[in-house]
Amino acid sequence: MIVVFLDELKAVIGNFPPQEVFSTEPIYKMVEQHEISNNNRYKKVETVYNGYMKKPNGNNKQSRETFKQEVREEKATKDWDYYRNLIEASLDSLVTIKPDGIITDINSATEMAFGLPRERIIGTDFPGYFTEPEKARIGCKQVFDNGKVVNHELYLKRTDRSSLPVSCNASVYTDKECQVIGALIVTRDISAAKKYEDELTNIGNGLKLHVQQKTAELVIAQKKLAFQNEEKDMRAAELLIANTELVFQNQEKDKRAAELVLANKELLFQTGEKADRAAELVIANKELAFQNVEKDMRAAELLIANSELVFQNQEKDKRAAELVLANKELLFQTGEKADRAAELVIANKELEFQNEEKDMRAAELLIANTELVYQNEEKDKRAAELVLANKELLFQTGEKADRAAELVIANKELAFQNEEKDMRAVELQNANAELIFQNEEIAYISHHDFLTGLHNRIYFEEEKKRLDIQSQLPISIIVGDINGLKLVNDGFGHAKGDELLIIISKILKDCCREEDVVSRIGGDEFGIILPRTDSKQAQLLCGRISDACNGYALHKGLIYLSISLGYATKTKSTETMDTIVMTAEENMSTHKLLERKSVHSSIIASIKAIMFEKSQETEEHADRMVQLSKLVGKAMGLTERQLNELELLSTLHDIGKMGVSAEILSKPGKLSDREWVEIRKHPEIGFRIAQATSELIPIAEYILYHHERWDGKGYPEGLIGDKIPLLSRIVAIVDAFDAMTNDRAYRSAMTKNEAIEEIRRNSGTQFDPDISKVFIQQVS
Repeated sequence: MIVVFLDELKAVIGNFPPQEVFSTEPIYKMVEQHEISNNNRYKKVETVYNGYMKKPNGNNKQSRETFKQEVREEKATKDWDYYRNLIEASLDSLVTIKPDGIITDINSATEMAFGLPRERIIGTDFPGYFTEPEKARIGCKQVFDNGKVVNHELYLKRTDRSSLPVSCNASVYTDKECQVIGALIVTRDISAAKKYEDELTNIGNGLKLHVQQKTAELVIAQKKLAFQNEEKDMRAAELLIANTELVFQNQEKDKRAAELVLANKELLFQTGEKADRAAELVIANKELAFQNVEKDMRAAELLIANSELVFQNQEKDKRAAELVLANKELLFQTGEKADRAAELVIANKELEFQNEEKDMRAAELLIANTELVYQNEEKDKRAAELVLANKELLFQTGEKADRAAELVIANKELAFQNEEKDMRAVELQNANAELIFQNEEIAYISHHDFLTGLHNRIYFEEEKKRLDIQSQLPISIIVGDINGLKLVNDGFGHAKGDELLIIISKILKDCCREEDVVSRIGGDEFGIILPRTDSKQAQLLCGRISDACNGYALHKGLIYLSISLGYATKTKSTETMDTIVMTAEENMSTHKLLERKSVHSSIIASIKAIMFEKSQETEEHADRMVQLSKLVGKAMGLTERQLNELELLSTLHDIGKMGVSAEILSKPGKLSDREWVEIRKHPEIGFRIAQATSELIPIAEYILYHHERWDGKGYPEGLIGDKIPLLSRIVAIVDAFDAMTNDRAYRSAMTKNEAIEEIRRNSGTQFDPDISKVFIQQVS
């Protein structure tokens, strides 16, 4: 606001931008009260030009009140324009919705993101613009329940059939009485971030599998690692090793013991001035003992400076610790590339540290700055603790890694790491309990398909090689490919597609023997290895599988189910398994081509049956549609191909209603706004189903546009005039006429003449005027 005090000639700028003070237009801004000196009083309010002042007309109370009202109204107008411009300047999509999800306002960025004009978006259901409407609806509910939602990720449907990953942030807004009346949703494109995230995930999955398959086994005391401690030291036992290998080895007679135990003592490896980066312990026919002096009961010092190292103790200290190494050397040192590593190599001998009775449970290993220090202070956050309690510590490795077992600790966590940033660590947690490496579970995950539970392609390839021996001949391979999976995925969603895959997998598993290898080797492809199985037996198995699949409907009779199969048999050792697989795939492709027509006919028949059941439409309605549309088509001189497509379109134009709730389709009475939003989706659903069925691809676009209007007010895209496909325009009139002349759940039928008059009245607005004339002539 701008207020002018005459006695001070001073303007105070408040809610409006400073540049408005210098506007050439008069700006009426005021403050009701302002504190001057010690009194609260009104000042004369003036209009401000470029530095000039002018008094308002009149000095009486009424003129002042009128002036105030004018100021408020102009301020409201300028406030609206100012903030509207800010909203329109946003590069992110801004949408306001009511509690029921209906859109009330948008900015221009939303028009660009949704690919639709403003008037087509306002009044529609916001969740309906996403690939997962229910997830979007849950997000909307959370906004009104909690007041806000942050980073709710969804996929926005585009008009070009693509989807765009977005992040939604939303908060509610209220009226003057602080009652929530709606929510503001900010939608941001995160496609670049998603792409980067997917790339990282793929890299990480590969690394994780590699680590799982190649990591060395860590086995402690009969394959268990126990980290234990006393009451005063309940933290994790940690061993920190960097850029090196830690290997504990021992005698044949004691393959499971390597105990490291210290009691109330510190083992300090220090270096002399001449060797500040290496601690070298050389033992040659000497004894190593741990002891301390009276004044220092907690330290056992090891000094190396071109001399011998001897640990000595008091006469009464019977707990000498012996350290014997292969080649008589123990080397603690670091190289240029591993300046923090400590390497402990023990071969063919026992490493035994023994201590006093009072402290049998502590052993600490700290490696830092090229020094190896044994410490036990509580406050030392960097100490790596190795705690054992009357247990044996054993580091062993598998056949493929018989020389290394790497134990890495960072911030009190135990992990197998192989990346600088520790992106894909396999973590081992310990909390005063036993830690077990479960190799069996890792092996299962790496060899099975997560969705179906069948073996995966990795296992299929491994078994193909393993079974390729003389004793398994003859060996047959069956390859299968599901028919109609794309149709289910595109038309009904991937959840239904996954259900189809699970059903097929169960059928394959049930039809095969226990020794057969049944695998999912691709998205909709399966492979079966049949050891000691000739071609006749393989053929019989294919028949059993086909019989089990034929006529099988997805849950609640959704769609026709079948699988094309091909097989081949190896009878000679000179034949390669890869050749057998290739032959099986070729045979499968041949069968798929031969069965294509009957399979697609069965799919279309299944679609028709389900559509008639789900959409409450009847075969009689379809027959009437075909007769009327062909009558109009012939009168218009359509080609034979167009007439055939028109017949198919007349039958299946409402195929998308299979994806709409039966309660909505059969509801008596008026539909709600949300129910209308659901109904209006059926052309797009039908389009996706048709696109996924080769027999229906020619009529896919006609299905999509059969609810467009001649005046551009139809849906889903608001096409105008002859931009609407011809066959869609014909079906729109025929469908409307048949609907009007037959009873519906929500109204009684019109007479034929009433329906004709309705067609005539809407000619040129809802219907093509030329086709309307032809239609009226044919049915009159």
